[in-house]
Amino acid sequence: MTVRPLPTLLLAILLLLPQGLSSGIYSAGSGEIAAALGLSADEASWLNLLYMLGQILSLPLSAWLARQWGSRQLLRGAALVGAMATLATLLAPTQWHWPAWFLHGVCASAMLLLAHRVVLGSLNFSAISVVQAVMSLVVVLAPLGLYPLLMGQLAEAGLWHWAFALQLIPYLALLYWVRFGPWPWPEQAERHRFNWVQAGLLGAVLTAVTLLLLKGERYNWFDDPQITDLAALTLPLGALAVVAIRRGWGRGTLLEPQVLALPSARVGMVNAAVAGFAVMGATMLTSGFVTGTLGYSHAQLGQLELVSFGGMLLGALVAVRVTYFPGGQPDKVVPLGVLMMVIACVLMTSSSGDSGLSDLWPAMLLKGLAVGILNVTVVIHILRSLPRAHLLQGVAWFYLFRTLGSMLSIAEFSRLKTLEAANATSVLGSYFNPASDTFHHYSHSLSQGLGASGQITSALLSGALKGQVASVASVNSFQWLIASIACCAVLMVGSKVWAAKQATKS
Repeated sequence: MTVRPLPTLLLAILLLLPQGLSSGIYSAGSGEIAAALGLSADEASWLNLLYMLGQILSLPLSAWLARQWGSRQLLRGAALVGAMATLATLLAPTQWHWPAWFLHGVCASAMLLLAHRVVLGSLNFSAISVVQAVMSLVVVLAPLGLYPLLMGQLAEAGLWHWAFALQLIPYLALLYWVRFGPWPWPEQAERHRFNWVQAGLLGAVLTAVTLLLLKGERYNWFDDPQITDLAALTLPLGALAVVAIRRGWGRGTLLEPQVLALPSARVGMVNAAVAGFAVMGATMLTSGFVTGTLGYSHAQLGQLELVSFGGMLLGALVAVRVTYFPGGQPDKVVPLGVLMMVIACVLMTSSSGDSGLSDLWPAMLLKGLAVGILNVTVVIHILRSLPRAHLLQGVAWFYLFRTLGSMLSIAEFSRLKTLEAANATSVLGSYFNPASDTFHHYSHSLSQGLGASGQITSALLSGALKGQVASVASVNSFQWLIASIACCAVLMVGSKVWAAKQATKS
């Protein structure tokens, strides 16, 4: 059966659109969504947590269901559930938004898995390189580069619901495709017994880790007894889950450990986690620096991300060039992307809000180039090397590691930024103490220069303190990111050396 790349690419893009839209909506309009629903910032963060929890729990389940039901039947069910979740988000009362966001994450992971199954299971070596690059544009690069402008404008105008309405288009198109469109291959459902032991242990561990990483960063893990108890429970539970999967406890199947038997596959999972960590960390800190420290709006951030998107396109072209032919050596390109990310962070911290948006475009362009190289190269190189006999499980493992790397980045830099802000406040706040001579000097200078009253002077000094605290916290957080990327680079090189030694032994 001859598989045409163009219909396969169109089907893959439709499968990936819901994930990009959902993630873009929250990242660009979380504040406006919380205000519209009457939620606090902490309450609104549960929407993102439930979305991420749905994503990570759906990966092993979708890999099992795709074999049990067949890919076409799983797509029909995911599209129906996704369409209902979209309607609930658009029309239902606030209490229905919590399960709706969870279902958005479930459907996004199921369709992500099916998109890679369609492409990797039906196209040849070179066609996979081109199609996967376009898929990365849709699911990763476009949400990072284009969606912030669209979602920021909709959110600031109070029209964020319309972004959810856009999701109905791919869901309805997929339901039509399942019924009338071409399918890349004939398939039959395989009967596998569901392993409840492994599923229970893995689901409990993933839920606990998601709660620890996405909610724990708002508190001090070592002072909050609930967080500490959850961490103490997660460690032995995680070890038990690893042993259960490796030794095949329980009756039936879930995620097969044979995918990770090869040293090259283990190195690939490390690279997936590192790529997710670096890209998420750079995206978070850039967004916070531009909007929080420099004071630009989300719409202006979206304009800057357009520059970054241009760099992502260049990075994607580089990735296609080194992965199109078998001898392209994509492993040598990944360190180049890491180096570009470090340089972009240095340029970003040297920027000033007074110089305007034009001062930021070199850093944004270089950051986009690094993101394009890292994302596209890693995804193509790792997923294409997976054994086709365990393709579904391999894709699920890959995105489990990648998602965990992204969540670890969220937890680390959210917590570090909070600590840096607290330290900067304690140091800089001493200079704004009414009992200090420095405060009186600043206050007297402002009063004479502006002819302002004491209350206005205090307000101006308070605003200056907040600006300095935000600037110091952002710059220090970028320095932590650079140090973390350096550690990740050492980890990547070490894992590659280990895999080479294992290959020579065998």
